[in-house]
Amino acid sequence: MRDLKEHGGKIRAVDINHSDWDCTLERTPHSKTAHALRLGFREIKGFSDAHAENITTARTNPFTTIQDFAQRTGLSVPALRSLAEADALRSIGLDRRQALWEVTRFAETGTPAALLADLPLFATSQAEPLPEENEEVALPDMSVGEHVLQDYATIRMSLKAHPVGLLRERFASLGYVTAEQLATLTSGRRVEASGIVLVRQRPGSASGVVFATLEDETGVSTSSSGRRSSTSSGARSWARACSVLKASCRSKAASSMSLPTHSLP
Repeated sequence: MRDLKEHGGKIRAVDINHSDWDCTLERTPHSKTAHALRLGFREIKGFSDAHAENITTARTNPFTTIQDFAQRTGLSVPALRSLAEADALRSIGLDRRQALWEVTRFAETGTPAALLADLPLFATSQAEPLPEENEEVALPDMSVGEHVLQDYATIRMSLKAHPVGLLRERFASLGYVTAEQLATLTSGRRVEASGIVLVRQRPGSASGVVFATLEDETGVSTSSSGRRSSTSSGARSWARACSVLKASCRSKAASSMSLPTHSLP
């Protein structure tokens, strides 16, 4: 995803009115790029291709409300909750928290499809949409940080912000450099940096050295931690297991760092 963005590509979120099971390309007539990548339902943790097929089959015209969507697709409450948690209902005017509120009501009353299930087949096909609840509840907006955490929990990425970027003010006060800054530093300078672990490697010929590719909001860098006097066994365990690392080390050419790697404080 980062590579696509760095080459000018656009990425669009999973959405009930636009996504298919797989990721797809959409035309962008008013953009410098010809197409944008639309994330597919397969990106949602725990969501099945059968659920996606229900949506695409029922999507003969756009869904307009959560009641309309639930009735036409016949999805269960857990499937609706997965979509709400993934923030996939924005095209019908519901953000993540509002969508979760609506789905919670279905858990108590039953979905529109479930309420119509006992009607004869002909009556069900001719039934008018169920009336919507008129009661409106003012819910507090979710912060960007809350959205990002939930994005990573449901689709393992976020298009709203980079999680390390949300902590940049704190990291800057501690003297941490960004991946972008690291690329401009002279080799051998002692630096501290942090990022999400994208790739972790431990080649058999590297004498126990663990290489980790770290990503922050500005780019990627590589750190290494090995069996050296300045590197404890605990640090090596962190390097092998943590999702977010802080590297205290010496800069080298091409955005790389060497020596101790630790988990964030």
